[in-house]
Amino acid sequence: MKNKFLRKYEILQSDKTKFLNFLDNFNNEMLNLKPNKDKWSLAQILFHIIKGEQYTLISFLNSLKPETKLKTVRIITSIKSFFLNSALKTNFKFKAPPIVQKVPESININELLNKWNELRIGINKVCLNMPKDTFNKGVFKHPYIGMINLNQTLDFLIYHLKHHLKQVEKISMSLNKIK
Repeated sequence: MKNKFLRKYEILQSDKTKFLNFLDNFNNEMLNLKPNKDKWSLAQILFHIIKGEQYTLISFLNSLKPETKLKTVRIITSIKSFFLNSALKTNFKFKAPPIVQKVPESININELLNKWNELRIGINKVCLNMPKDTFNKGVFKHPYIGMINLNQTLDFLIYHLKHHLKQVEKISMSLNKIK
């Protein structure tokens, strides 16, 4: 089972590399340029993704504390998780949950990328060290669907990043035109 988690982590890392390849084409000023006043810049999208992963890791670490009583994920939550991930595969636009909705106007990309590297190291450690008896227990509280297990959380992180990769590709193409 841990190999399954590690494969999902590798997908996350591969998609992170794709994301970074888009960012490499631009300087910090361009990365902070909003496509229009109601849209996020590339830097703000990255901030949003990293903020979500930060809350995920915090939830994982809290779940691993010995005093934490974890509950088995219910079938309804599995169904909700499936529908959420299916929706993320589409081109629908979603309103970000309030906890990860606020993004700064200007962002230092290098600091953010360092933070992302640290978070990914932490997520990898969780994948390697999650006790087998917690595999079907809720370890992350998704703002919309509730407590989900490690497997469902990794799926969510993958589809969430892929969802934003499409957005980043589109913005990158428009920024390349004005470069």
